[in-house]
Amino acid sequence: MVFNKLVLTALVVALAGSLSGQDYVLSVSDGTISEGGSGSLAVSLDNNAEDMQGWSFGVCNDTASLVCTDAVDGSTTATVKNGAPPDFNQISIFDDGFTVGVVICFTGCAVLAPGTGYELNVATYDGIAEGTTSVDFCDTLGSPPVETVVVVNGTSVAPTQNSGSVDVVGVPDPEFTYNAGESSANYNPADGNASATVAISISETDNSGLGAPFPNETQGFSMGISNGSEVTPTAVNLSLPFSADFAESNLLSNGWTIGVVYSFVGGNTLPFPDEATVINADYETGGSMAGDEDGATVALTWDDGLGSPPVANVVVVGGGSVDANFDDGSITLNAVVTIDFVRGDANGDERVDIADGIWIIYELFLSGPVSTCPIARDANGDSQVDTADAIYIIHYHLLDGPQPPAPFPGCGQSDGQTAEDCSDSGCSDGGGSSPVTFIDDIQPLLSSACTPCHSPGGFDGNGPSMGLILTEDAYDNIVGVPSFECNVLNRVHPGDASMSWLYRKVAGTHVDQDILDLGCCADTDGDGEPDGCGAQMPAFGNCCLDETDIELIAVWIAGGAN
Repeated sequence: MVFNKLVLTALVVALAGSLSGQDYVLSVSDGTISEGGSGSLAVSLDNNAEDMQGWSFGVCNDTASLVCTDAVDGSTTATVKNGAPPDFNQISIFDDGFTVGVVICFTGCAVLAPGTGYELNVATYDGIAEGTTSVDFCDTLGSPPVETVVVVNGTSVAPTQNSGSVDVVGVPDPEFTYNAGESSANYNPADGNASATVAISISETDNSGLGAPFPNETQGFSMGISNGSEVTPTAVNLSLPFSADFAESNLLSNGWTIGVVYSFVGGNTLPFPDEATVINADYETGGSMAGDEDGATVALTWDDGLGSPPVANVVVVGGGSVDANFDDGSITLNAVVTIDFVRGDANGDERVDIADGIWIIYELFLSGPVSTCPIARDANGDSQVDTADAIYIIHYHLLDGPQPPAPFPGCGQSDGQTAEDCSDSGCSDGGGSSPVTFIDDIQPLLSSACTPCHSPGGFDGNGPSMGLILTEDAYDNIVGVPSFECNVLNRVHPGDASMSWLYRKVAGTHVDQDILDLGCCADTDGDGEPDGCGAQMPAFGNCCLDETDIELIAVWIAGGAN
């Protein structure tokens, strides 16, 4: 102890010189320490002048606010002697502070060169009472008291001294955050419909370092979150590890609210040490984005003003309400134009026939070309593309199998279709089917299929059968004109294929019971078979039209027979 006293005395001998205290700056860092908790402050040095051989100082605190419990070497002191600790290093701890005395090397083998941000010591303090206090350099600690100096060329220099400010904070209340997630949905501008689900979560901030208990057991919560006009909430789905005794939600056009009590008798509580989803909220556009090709981002904002009376955003802990912090969310609505297609038209030639079945086989197994409309290959509508689709098409055309599901035979779209499902098809570009017209679609079909019976010259030059010309300029001969064989029906009744005699004849349904019930095709010869309605058209060796062509006529009539 006598040796230490002599060394410290030698360090504080003041000799005349040109050095200034402004060239050397000692500082205590600022900090926050919880009441009843602990924290640390650092002592640093800026050397703006010459090499230093050592230093000493005292650091004092007000024991009404802080108690010093420890002090250790900082990163600079620990290696100041060419990577090793100093030859002499004395630290003394007191309730009201600590002192330090350092001689780097007794033989002058190492010094602390000019530089800034040197970390000399790190001290630990207990927080005693809430409030703001200072930690100051002082010359009053120790016996004899240790002075605050730096040693340069054997001379003691009083450095500039900067105190630290410490906030001793009380134990914080529980702190929870409500988080509304981010979601997105695609919509077709043709109808503007989209739906999205947003996850709603709760998390608790870990304030255990400030003396607060963590995690806290919650007993329930209430929430209110508003939304933009582009969407409307449709459901608030609670997601808890148990069934709550009370959970009441309220859907509004501009948002929703909910109140939840886990258990009226305290049987269930729930901590949130990690973020956890408690609600999945469903939203729909309800067609609000129709015609909008730009898209939109809809804000989801936590709101204490929804409902009557308004519902507050709080978490219940220990029977008390804790206001939540907020992280708002959003729904991004993306305009996606999806293209019409015909199911089964794998090769995009605007027809569904055996070639499409072969195309699918080649694409799947023989490195054939890739369809530009992958969804069209799903001929049987089972949401898979495989050999079954090729077989389905072949059965449909050659073995009287069922026709493909919609969209068929006309262009259309499938539920849930995305832009990736079809980039190009036999239908019109950009979505929307090519309208079937008489001039472009039906007259060419009749001209080909109804020769020679319904051509001007008729069969064997005897004129058109029943005086009906179909092979040219047939529109005025069939649309809105009563049929000869069943005059209660027009040959073509715009908007209704089932009430159109032309469609009945080519489809072979002209002798179905509903036609007989109309009084057509009576059994005139008593053989139990309907008479007077003839055979399915085209007759003789030309029968019958391909199912695709028959459906094309149906689509034309259903579309208004334009």
